Amino acid sequence: MNLKDLKLIIFDFDGVFTDNKVIVSEDGKESVVCNRSDGIGLSMLKNLGIELMIL
Repeated sequence: MNLKDLKLIIFDFDGVFTDNKVIVSEDGKESVVCNRSDGIGLSMLKNLGIELMIL
């Protein structure tokens, strides 16, 4: 397969766009920490015409 033929990338969210850690508050609410620099890489892929999906 030639990378120029790539049309779609499907990503998993947990552990790909996070550091795979979960923060649990005293009331049981879960949160994750995301790195905004991931958006730069996603923008680069979109500019190449590649469709992106995050599960």
